[in-house]
Amino acid sequence: MSFNKKLWEKAKEFENYMKSDEWKNLKNQRLKKDGFCCVLCKSKEHLICHHLTYKRLFNEEINDLITLCKRCHNKIHKISPPIDRPPFTFQNINSKIFEPESEEEKRKLIKQAYNNFEGVK
Repeated sequence: MSFNKKLWEKAKEFENYMKSDEWKNLKNQRLKKDGFCCVLCKSKEHLICHHLTYKRLFNEEINDLITLCKRCHNKIHKISPPIDRPPFTFQNINSKIFEPESEEEKRKLIKQAYNNFEGVK
């Protein structure tokens, strides 16, 4: 199984950035600009700053973001996911960092997972 070190490092950088004061300040500016409500449904609950583009990731401008509630955010991603979204921004990044190198290795991992499942009672 290969380990994509570069992807892992970028994922950690992104994770740290999302916790940074810089991101929190920008997010608060966007929320304030949108009146602390979802621009689509006007909900004031479970708000998220959605990236309209990732072109300036780690150096976003306020107009690169928009305020959405969690429900509208999920709908937007299903209908029209951003085409420039880097793979390290996905929540399930761990599945992308560790990848089978071959179909044979993939089959072995599936068989191992199946055997482990069969042993659970």
